[in-house]
Amino acid sequence: MSTEDKKRIGPSDVWMIALTAIIAVATGLNVYIFYKESEATGTQIDKLTTKAGGIVDVMNTTLSDSRGAISKAFKANKEAVDASREQSEKALNASINALQLDERPWIYISGLNLKPLILGEPFVAELWFKNEGKTPATPSEGPVFIMVSGFPVRHLEDIPGEHQNRVGMIFPGIVYGPDPVTSAMGGASRLVEGKDIAAFNAKPPLLWIYIYGRFGYKDVFGRHHTTSYCGVSNGGNNFGGCPEGTYPNYAN
Repeated sequence: MSTEDKKRIGPSDVWMIALTAIIAVATGLNVYIFYKESEATGTQIDKLTTKAGGIVDVMNTTLSDSRGAISKAFKANKEAVDASREQSEKALNASINALQLDERPWIYISGLNLKPLILGEPFVAELWFKNEGKTPATPSEGPVFIMVSGFPVRHLEDIPGEHQNRVGMIFPGIVYGPDPVTSAMGGASRLVEGKDIAAFNAKPPLLWIYIYGRFGYKDVFGRHHTTSYCGVSNGGNNFGGCPEGTYPNYAN
């Protein structure tokens, strides 16, 4: 530095240089401190993030367990409600069925009688029936048939006869009849012959007359019921019950 330059640097310049140096050192120190603090802060943030992630995992696990428990509880409650409803419905249906069974009509054949045989005329039987139940019945069907045979029939065929018993409402406690049934019903041509009268009057009788049918009816609850019957006359005007196995298939 020349003598001229040295002369130009005064005390103020020295203080300026010193101040500049101090500022530079302070700035560098602040930068260093900020760096260290940032580094520590970053570590703390990482720790907080890790901890927060753990908390989130725990919360997710807890929520999942809660959902599972709630789902199981809801399912168990639904099953209990369904079971209770099913039991209630069964109990109600049982009560209804018991009531209907107690109150329903019961149609029985209360009497069968064979009219005297007349040569050249159809065989004629009279039929009575009665409602032994507590409520009225409405007939829905009633085919009936007479079969004449010179020997006992082992098994009767299903009824080809026409609809019979065309009454209206059948009320309890009333005997209905006589309702005539003939061997000429449904277009049949079986008429009384001389040999029939002789076989009927023989000792022992050699003529078997069967009357059989079914009586369908509906009760006041809309349910359908059927009464099947079979009677046989062997040398008399009264009918007895058909032997076991004689009834047609529909009655078994």
